[in-house]
Amino acid sequence: ELIENMSDLAQVPIPPGIRDIEKKPIRHKIVCEKEEMRAKIAEILTDGEEK
Repeated sequence: ELIENMSDLAQVPIPPGIRDIEKKPIRHKIVCEKEEMRAKIAEILTDGEEK
């Protein structure tokens, strides 16, 4: 619903890849604070996964 509202307000069509986003599975589940991003990315690139 929010995507439709934004589309209406901006008067821009919803791109096909975003249209059904709420029905798609979550692919990336890593969550971190802004201050932790650099370390988290380094951890993922070094280890290949989240600790």
